Amino acid sequence: MGGTSRLALGMSAVRAMLLRGVVALGATSSVLAASVTRHARMMTVAEPNGLLHWYRGWHLLPLRSSLCPMRDHIPARSGNCRRLDNRRAIAFVLIAVLAGSGCARPPAPARTATYTPRTRDLTVTTVPLLVKEAQQVYPFLRAAFAKGGVLEGKEVYAFSPSTLTVVEGDTIHFTIINPEDDVHSFVLPDFAVSLPGGKTTLATYVARRAGIYPILCAVQSHLPMMSGQLVVLPRAVMATAGGDTTVGGARGGS
Repeated sequence: MGGTSRLALGMSAVRAMLLRGVVALGATSSVLAASVTRHARMMTVAEPNGLLHWYRGWHLLPLRSSLCPMRDHIPARSGNCRRLDNRRAIAFVLIAVLAGSGCARPPAPARTATYTPRTRDLTVTTVPLLVKEAQQVYPFLRAAFAKGGVLEGKEVYAFSPSTLTVVEGDTIHFTIINPEDDVHSFVLPDFAVSLPGGKTTLATYVARRAGIYPILCAVQSHLPMMSGQLVVLPRAVMATAGGDTTVGGARGGS
Protein backbone atom coordinates (compact mmCIF):
# COMPACT_ATOMS: atom_id res chain seq x y z
CA MET A 1 0.00 0.00 0.00
CA GLY A 2 1.42 3.43 -1.01
CA GLY A 3 2.25 6.16 1.44
CA THR A 4 -0.64 8.32 0.20
CA SER A 5 -3.14 5.47 0.66
CA ARG A 6 -1.92 4.74 4.17
CA LEU A 7 -2.14 8.41 5.02
CA ALA A 8 -5.67 8.61 3.66
CA LEU A 9 -6.73 5.69 5.87
CA GLY A 10 -5.08 7.33 8.85
CA MET A 11 -6.90 10.57 8.25
CA SER A 12 -10.21 8.73 7.95
CA ALA A 13 -9.59 7.32 11.42
CA VAL A 14 -8.80 10.83 12.72
CA ARG A 15 -12.01 12.16 11.20
CA ALA A 16 -14.02 9.37 12.84
CA MET A 17 -12.46 10.18 16.20
CA LEU A 18 -13.27 13.85 15.79
CA LEU A 19 -16.89 13.17 14.91
CA ARG A 20 -17.27 10.89 17.93
CA GLY A 21 -16.00 13.72 20.07
CA VAL A 22 -18.55 16.05 18.51
CA VAL A 23 -21.39 13.68 19.36
CA ALA A 24 -20.17 13.43 22.95
CA LEU A 25 -19.93 17.18 23.32
CA GLY A 26 -23.63 17.58 22.48
CA ALA A 27 -25.38 20.81 23.20
CA THR A 28 -22.96 21.90 25.92
CA SER A 29 -20.31 23.11 23.44
CA SER A 30 -22.18 23.77 20.21
CA VAL A 31 -19.72 26.35 18.85
CA LEU A 32 -16.66 24.19 19.46
CA ALA A 33 -18.46 21.12 18.12
CA ALA A 34 -19.32 22.96 14.88
CA SER A 35 -15.71 24.09 14.47
CA VAL A 36 -14.31 20.60 15.01
CA THR A 37 -16.84 19.16 12.54
CA ARG A 38 -15.88 21.73 9.92
CA HIS A 39 -12.16 21.02 10.28
CA ALA A 40 -12.69 17.27 10.20
CA ARG A 41 -14.54 17.57 6.89
CA MET A 42 -11.89 19.88 5.43
CA MET A 43 -9.16 17.40 6.36
CA THR A 44 -11.06 14.66 4.56
CA VAL A 45 -11.68 16.54 1.32
CA ALA A 46 -8.13 17.95 1.14
CA GLU A 47 -6.19 17.07 -1.95
CA PRO A 48 -3.83 14.09 -1.47
CA ASN A 49 -0.72 16.15 -2.24
CA GLY A 50 -1.67 18.87 0.17
CA LEU A 51 -2.61 16.26 2.79
CA LEU A 52 0.72 14.49 2.33
CA HIS A 53 2.53 17.83 2.60
CA TRP A 54 0.69 18.49 5.89
CA TYR A 55 1.65 15.09 7.23
CA ARG A 56 5.32 15.32 6.34
CA GLY A 57 5.87 18.92 7.34
CA TRP A 58 3.48 19.02 10.37
CA HIS A 59 1.58 21.93 8.82
CA LEU A 60 -2.22 21.78 8.80
CA LEU A 61 -2.56 23.35 5.33
CA PRO A 62 -6.18 22.21 4.89
CA LEU A 63 -7.16 24.20 7.99
CA ARG A 64 -5.61 27.49 6.89
CA SER A 65 -8.84 28.83 5.36
CA SER A 66 -10.54 29.05 8.73
CA LEU A 67 -7.61 29.53 11.10
CA CYS A 68 -5.45 31.94 9.05
CA PRO A 69 -6.63 35.16 7.43
CA MET A 70 -5.22 34.23 3.96
CA ARG A 71 -7.25 31.50 2.29
CA ASP A 72 -5.56 30.81 -1.07
CA HIS A 73 -1.92 31.81 -0.65
CA ILE A 74 0.30 31.56 2.39
CA PRO A 75 3.77 33.10 1.89
CA ALA A 76 6.87 31.49 3.35
CA ARG A 77 6.92 33.90 6.28
CA SER A 78 3.54 32.61 7.48
CA GLY A 79 5.09 29.53 9.14
CA ASN A 80 4.09 30.87 12.56
CA CYS A 81 0.49 30.97 11.42
CA ARG A 82 0.67 27.39 10.18
CA ARG A 83 2.20 26.24 13.45
CA LEU A 84 -0.58 28.04 15.28
CA ASP A 85 -3.05 26.18 13.09
CA ASN A 86 -1.45 22.89 14.12
CA ARG A 87 -1.71 23.67 17.81
CA ARG A 88 -5.32 24.78 17.59
CA ALA A 89 -6.35 21.71 15.63
CA ILE A 90 -4.60 19.39 18.09
CA ALA A 91 -6.32 21.23 20.93
CA PHE A 92 -9.68 20.67 19.19
CA VAL A 93 -8.98 16.94 18.97
CA LEU A 94 -7.97 16.65 22.64
CA ILE A 95 -10.96 18.65 23.88
CA ALA A 96 -13.36 16.55 21.79
CA VAL A 97 -11.92 13.27 23.02
CA LEU A 98 -11.81 14.35 26.67
CA ALA A 99 -15.35 15.73 26.50
CA GLY A 100 -16.57 12.50 24.93
CA SER A 101 -15.07 10.43 27.74
CA GLY A 102 -16.58 12.67 30.43
CA CYS A 103 -20.10 12.96 29.03
CA ALA A 104 -21.06 9.28 29.18
CA ARG A 105 -24.32 8.69 30.97
CA PRO A 106 -24.02 6.95 34.35
CA PRO A 107 -25.58 3.47 34.50
CA ALA A 108 -29.21 3.37 35.53
CA PRO A 109 -29.63 2.44 39.20
CA ALA A 110 -30.70 -1.13 39.82
CA ARG A 111 -34.30 -1.60 40.83
CA THR A 112 -34.77 -2.26 44.52
CA ALA A 113 -36.78 -5.36 45.33
CA THR A 114 -39.82 -4.81 47.57
CA TYR A 115 -42.10 -7.04 49.61
CA THR A 116 -45.86 -6.58 49.51
CA PRO A 117 -47.55 -7.51 52.82
CA ARG A 118 -50.02 -10.36 52.53
CA THR A 119 -52.76 -12.06 54.52
CA ARG A 120 -51.81 -15.33 56.19
CA ASP A 121 -54.06 -17.99 57.72
CA LEU A 122 -52.39 -19.70 60.69
CA THR A 123 -53.87 -22.52 62.77
CA VAL A 124 -52.72 -23.18 66.33
CA THR A 125 -53.87 -26.03 68.59
CA THR A 126 -53.55 -26.28 72.37
CA VAL A 127 -52.07 -29.65 73.35
CA PRO A 128 -52.09 -31.30 76.81
CA LEU A 129 -48.72 -32.92 77.60
CA LEU A 130 -48.31 -33.71 81.31
CA VAL A 131 -51.72 -33.21 82.90
CA LYS A 132 -53.49 -34.76 85.92
CA GLU A 133 -55.73 -36.83 83.67
CA ALA A 134 -52.60 -38.67 82.45
CA GLN A 135 -51.50 -40.00 85.87
CA GLN A 136 -52.74 -43.49 85.06
CA VAL A 137 -50.75 -43.49 81.84
CA TYR A 138 -47.64 -41.98 83.46
CA PRO A 139 -47.44 -43.19 87.07
CA PHE A 140 -44.54 -40.85 87.84
CA LEU A 141 -46.97 -37.94 87.60
CA ARG A 142 -48.48 -38.80 90.97
CA ALA A 143 -45.30 -37.81 92.71
CA ALA A 144 -44.75 -34.87 90.36
CA PHE A 145 -48.17 -33.37 91.10
CA ALA A 146 -48.03 -34.13 94.85
CA LYS A 147 -47.08 -31.50 97.44
CA GLY A 148 -43.41 -30.77 97.08
CA GLY A 149 -43.30 -32.42 93.65
CA VAL A 150 -41.70 -30.78 90.59
CA LEU A 151 -45.13 -30.04 89.08
CA GLU A 152 -46.95 -29.03 92.23
CA GLY A 153 -49.80 -26.69 91.24
CA LYS A 154 -48.84 -26.95 87.57
CA GLU A 155 -49.84 -28.75 84.41
CA VAL A 156 -47.91 -28.85 81.18
CA TYR A 157 -49.59 -27.70 77.98
CA ALA A 158 -48.24 -26.46 74.67
CA PHE A 159 -49.16 -24.54 71.56
CA SER A 160 -48.70 -26.46 68.32
CA PRO A 161 -46.90 -25.10 66.41
CA SER A 162 -45.11 -23.09 69.06
CA THR A 163 -43.16 -20.86 66.61
CA LEU A 164 -45.00 -18.81 64.01
CA THR A 165 -43.19 -16.84 61.32
CA VAL A 166 -44.65 -13.95 59.33
CA VAL A 167 -43.38 -10.78 57.64
CA GLU A 168 -43.60 -7.21 58.78
CA GLY A 169 -46.90 -5.73 57.68
CA ASP A 170 -48.67 -9.09 57.24
CA THR A 171 -52.24 -9.57 58.45
CA ILE A 172 -52.71 -12.87 60.31
CA HIS A 173 -56.01 -14.71 60.57
CA PHE A 174 -55.61 -17.02 63.57
CA THR A 175 -57.66 -20.17 64.00
CA ILE A 176 -56.94 -21.40 67.54
CA ILE A 177 -58.35 -24.77 68.53
CA ASN A 178 -58.75 -25.81 72.17
CA PRO A 179 -59.99 -29.43 72.01
CA GLU A 180 -60.05 -30.19 75.77
CA ASP A 181 -62.02 -28.79 78.66
CA ASP A 182 -59.41 -26.54 80.30
CA VAL A 183 -59.51 -22.83 79.54
CA HIS A 184 -56.45 -21.24 77.97
CA SER A 185 -55.48 -17.88 76.51
CA PHE A 186 -53.30 -16.75 73.62
CA VAL A 187 -51.35 -13.64 74.60
CA LEU A 188 -48.90 -11.45 72.66
CA PRO A 189 -47.43 -8.17 74.01
CA ASP A 190 -50.16 -6.16 72.25
CA PHE A 191 -52.82 -8.81 71.67
CA ALA A 192 -54.79 -11.35 73.76
CA VAL A 193 -57.72 -13.71 73.26
CA SER A 194 -59.38 -16.18 75.60
CA LEU A 195 -59.63 -19.81 74.50
CA PRO A 196 -62.67 -21.57 76.02
CA GLY A 197 -62.51 -25.31 76.38
CA GLY A 198 -63.82 -27.37 73.48
CA LYS A 199 -64.03 -24.32 71.18
CA THR A 200 -62.38 -22.86 68.10
CA THR A 201 -61.49 -19.19 68.38
CA LEU A 202 -60.92 -16.89 65.38
CA ALA A 203 -58.81 -13.75 65.71
CA THR A 204 -57.02 -11.25 63.47
CA TYR A 205 -53.66 -9.66 64.15
CA VAL A 206 -51.45 -7.27 62.15
CA ALA A 207 -47.67 -7.72 62.55
CA ARG A 208 -46.71 -4.06 62.42
CA ARG A 209 -43.06 -4.23 63.54
CA ALA A 210 -40.26 -6.70 62.91
CA GLY A 211 -39.00 -8.65 65.92
CA ILE A 212 -39.46 -11.80 68.01
CA TYR A 213 -42.47 -11.68 70.33
CA PRO A 214 -43.38 -14.18 73.10
CA ILE A 215 -46.67 -16.04 73.05
CA LEU A 216 -48.04 -17.11 76.43
CA CYS A 217 -51.03 -18.72 78.04
CA ALA A 218 -51.92 -16.37 80.89
CA VAL A 219 -53.40 -19.11 83.08
CA GLN A 220 -51.04 -19.14 86.06
CA SER A 221 -50.97 -22.91 86.45
CA HIS A 222 -49.87 -23.28 82.80
CA LEU A 223 -46.89 -20.92 83.08
CA PRO A 224 -44.11 -20.90 82.07
CA MET A 225 -44.43 -24.10 80.06
CA MET A 226 -47.28 -23.13 77.72
CA SER A 227 -45.48 -20.63 75.55
CA GLY A 228 -44.23 -19.95 72.04
CA GLN A 229 -42.99 -17.13 69.85
CA LEU A 230 -44.07 -15.03 66.90
CA VAL A 231 -41.18 -14.21 64.56
CA VAL A 232 -41.82 -11.13 62.40
CA LEU A 233 -39.24 -10.83 59.63
CA PRO A 234 -38.27 -7.39 58.26
CA ARG A 235 -39.67 -6.64 54.80
CA ALA A 236 -36.15 -6.12 53.43
CA VAL A 237 -35.22 -9.72 54.27
CA MET A 238 -38.10 -11.15 52.27
CA ALA A 239 -37.52 -8.75 49.37
CA THR A 240 -33.90 -9.92 49.15
CA ALA A 241 -34.83 -13.60 49.51
CA GLY A 242 -37.36 -13.31 46.70
CA GLY A 243 -39.87 -15.71 48.28
CA ASP A 244 -41.58 -16.87 51.47
CA THR A 245 -41.79 -20.66 51.25
CA THR A 246 -40.68 -21.05 54.88
CA VAL A 247 -42.99 -18.37 56.29
CA GLY A 248 -45.98 -19.52 58.31
CA GLY A 249 -45.67 -22.16 61.02
CA ALA A 250 -42.62 -23.95 62.33
CA ARG A 251 -43.58 -26.93 60.17
CA GLY A 252 -44.38 -25.09 56.95
CA GLY A 253 -47.71 -23.60 57.88
CA SER A 254 -49.55 -21.36 55.43
